[in-house]
Amino acid sequence: MSKENLTADLDAAVVSNVQKFAAVGDIRYYLNGVHVVPGTADVPARIEGTNGHMLYVEEDKSARATRDLIISISKRGHALLKDGNRVKVYDDGALHIVNESGAVLYVEPGKAIIDAQFPVIDHLVGVPTDWHEGLVAPCNTGYLQKVFALPGYVRFFSRKDAEGNFTYASSVMFVVERSMKRGGKAMGLIMPVRTDFGPGASVADMLPASLVPSRGPARVAA
Repeated sequence: MSKENLTADLDAAVVSNVQKFAAVGDIRYYLNGVHVVPGTADVPARIEGTNGHMLYVEEDKSARATRDLIISISKRGHALLKDGNRVKVYDDGALHIVNESGAVLYVEPGKAIIDAQFPVIDHLVGVPTDWHEGLVAPCNTGYLQKVFALPGYVRFFSRKDAEGNFTYASSVMFVVERSMKRGGKAMGLIMPVRTDFGPGASVADMLPASLVPSRGPARVAA
């Protein structure tokens, strides 16, 4: 493939991070891929993925993309999405994963581009000043495992309602800080979940009854 046919050239490690948050086998087929948003002279390209319950966005300062597109990489190619490799997508839908020397390690011929509209996520992020540091709303532990598997350091932010109170109806934002090797910023959202305890529940309501002095049987320390 010639450079003239190249639609996107991406950092494979960034694609790998995002791919972990994409859907798998979803009937909404466009969620099974990752979305590439081209950059400008001042704003880096970003790559984003979502399974409908959480999403993740990471900048790729090294990326070159001629247009907005959704790409799909089969499981066989996932093992090669690692630091030092590049993902190259061509206008006929072919996808190559190459190493630092440019040698082709993996090929998907003509089926890597998903022809669909990816969900617009900007309204989910909203106004940055609406977010306040701290993890307040309940989160699915399986989703947290995905967040903690990302390289770097994570910080959580929660949103307040119109009265200034933290709300369980809002998603939780996480921001990932890492070394400046790539320099791109990264964030994600975990969508709200229903739980047995509402925002007004006390700690005593959530503890096992036997650990609450006023509710459990009296015990004498040994």
